[in-house]
Amino acid sequence: MTLEIVKDTNHIPQLVRKLQDVSDPEIKVGVLDDAEGGTAEFTLAAVAAANEFGAKTKDGKERIPPRPFIRPAFDDDETQGKIAKALNRIFLRGETPERVVNAMGQLMTSAIRRKIRSGVKPLNAESTSKRKGTPRTKTLRHFGRLIRGIDYEII
Repeated sequence: MTLEIVKDTNHIPQLVRKLQDVSDPEIKVGVLDDAEGGTAEFTLAAVAAANEFGAKTKDGKERIPPRPFIRPAFDDDETQGKIAKALNRIFLRGETPERVVNAMGQLMTSAIRRKIRSGVKPLNAESTSKRKGTPRTKTLRHFGRLIRGIDYEII
């Protein structure tokens, strides 16, 4: 039996230093506060929150069931893999952290839009489907305002 010793190089400290050089960027991803497409009654961000977490009437009855589309997009294995690859580019290609942060914002925006297009359950109620004139499976996509309102901002 032969043993081979492999030297493993840990690049995490270098990654941390490079990311700190970007002056601690933060990315806001989702429906931003100033997104266009809301109504006179509700901002698009409020509509997104009501769909992400659900909404109840004043007497506690469920008005809108939760249809999470942001959180699952972040948890998706495909998205996690793409984020890891984006971070890897800092080392492998010498990408600047600023470019990687922008790429991550675009990646997350695309992931959320993809989740919405996939048809987030639960299905629309028959009455909702009839009122909107859309199939029950076409949740969160009636006018397309929500999907167009997904964006990112580096702060």
